[in-house]
Amino acid sequence: MIPFPSQSIALAILAALCPYSQQARYHQSPMPVPATSAAYAGVERHPAIHRAIRSLEAAKAYIEAAQHDFCGHRVAALAESNLALNELGLAVICDKRRDKSTGRAFQLSASSSVATPVAFAVERHPLIRQAIDALQIARRDLNNASHHYCGHRIEALEAVNRALAQLRLAVDCDQG
Repeated sequence: MIPFPSQSIALAILAALCPYSQQARYHQSPMPVPATSAAYAGVERHPAIHRAIRSLEAAKAYIEAAQHDFCGHRVAALAESNLALNELGLAVICDKRRDKSTGRAFQLSASSSVATPVAFAVERHPLIRQAIDALQIARRDLNNASHHYCGHRIEALEAVNRALAQLRLAVDCDQG
């Protein structure tokens, strides 16, 4: 059967567009870069603080989506987590601005090394536990810092401590 000219034209156009549709789909959903990649780790000045931010964001999303209220600690845990995220973010932004203004190249200190996460046997809320662990490391990093993050160091420490308290209460109440 001989195809009609309009069908031939349509098939030719469709064949020509197929490679472009594959490229468009590829560009719409790029693959995320894992947080543990060497390229990403080499850019972070304060890996403990960045890890705490990422872990706290994941725990916050988990708590928001949970079907229960963690013995009444859900709202407080979310509020304190938001405050901690805000203060940690402000501290990091301040430090980036400080480096740009002084032209100082950053160096990773030995005290800011990130501990590898410990696997828990039967953890009901692993994202919250990871956030607690990361916040503890970030707290130690902030305590050992040689500068004050434009005045956000103390506020970040206080917010981290309050978030830790609420996250621990949420996890402890739901151990049954």
